[in-house]
Amino acid sequence: VSTAFSNCQLLDIEEQVYKMQVPDDPMSAVVTKEMLDNRPNTYTYTKAMAENVVDQYAGRMNVVIVRPSIVMSALKEPCEGWVDTINGPIGLSVLGALGILQKIKVNSEVVFDLIPVDIVSNALISIAWAATERGDKFNMTPDGIQAIDDDGSGQTQLDHQSNNNNKQPTGESAELATTGCNTTKVFNLTTGSENPCSFYQYFSTGREEAYRKPSARCLRPLLTIPKQKGMNSVQYWIHKVFSHLLFAYLVDFLLGLLNQKRMVVKAVKRMHHANEMFDYFCSNQWSFKTDNVKRMRDLLSPADRRTFSCDVRTINWDNYARVGWFGCRRFILKERDETIDYARMRYRIVCFIYYATKIIFLLALTSSVSFCLGSKYAQWALLAPMYAIVYLL
Repeated sequence: VSTAFSNCQLLDIEEQVYKMQVPDDPMSAVVTKEMLDNRPNTYTYTKAMAENVVDQYAGRMNVVIVRPSIVMSALKEPCEGWVDTINGPIGLSVLGALGILQKIKVNSEVVFDLIPVDIVSNALISIAWAATERGDKFNMTPDGIQAIDDDGSGQTQLDHQSNNNNKQPTGESAELATTGCNTTKVFNLTTGSENPCSFYQYFSTGREEAYRKPSARCLRPLLTIPKQKGMNSVQYWIHKVFSHLLFAYLVDFLLGLLNQKRMVVKAVKRMHHANEMFDYFCSNQWSFKTDNVKRMRDLLSPADRRTFSCDVRTINWDNYARVGWFGCRRFILKERDETIDYARMRYRIVCFIYYATKIIFLLALTSSVSFCLGSKYAQWALLAPMYAIVYLL
């Protein structure tokens, strides 16, 4: 199991293994931007490297490579919304619903290529069966393999040699191993090409559900979702410092006074790191070819399609976003459904205290500055930045 973003330096990704140049001694090699080949992190790089290792030994065993996109909570199985990790967008969703995350740097118009974890599980079983029992249906060409340049500018047919899979890839071109007898079948398990969902659609629907069924641990009003491209780097830095870090230090200070464990600053710093990594994947648009996945679905019998449901075209994203927050509330925050009424009342109180505190602080600040400074210009010169900081908190 790889990831759809193993070759994210390319915007058009085929169902193929892209050969890469691996250092002679990768254990001692220094990972640089040049080595990552425009990938955002080592995770995607090592996934691409693992694909090459699998492809190298494909002639010795029957293997396939499955590339799911962003794996999220369950759609139906084992139950609606089931999730057991806070990595990636799930963690950001939880922090946004708690009011810790107030702003997110995303392009809301970009397609959010996510996929439910149960569809991935069903697809893995179906792909293993289809590739083993019906492998002849996947455009096998046992007499050769195909090569493609990195830029996709040209294609050449290479002679197939019996020891081809035992050779170490060299050069800077990316080779495509088609689904032949001694080559690797690749399945891009994505949703963007058949049933696209934008970031704004998913997160705004999830926010509405979090407002109807808030968490009983909410500290501030919910995350605000930008309708369009969102913030630039300067705007994000301002919100990062004043909306997140300043608030986190204030909360941890109060927790220290109450002799409680200080944890908010640590969570916010991890949140910023995740948000900056996530920014790459929610600011770019990829096109994934899914022909092999479509063929696999067509090979399933009607009974198997019901048992191993993996048709992404049937997903209702609005309903899935609501189910996603339900799962976060139940399985990540460990809050029972019986607490929803209490959580609603508590959320109203939190919002009232939050806005009332801001207003009282601004009035007190204005009165103090007016009393100390006689000049109107001096008053506004001092008050304007303070108003901005209080607004961002």
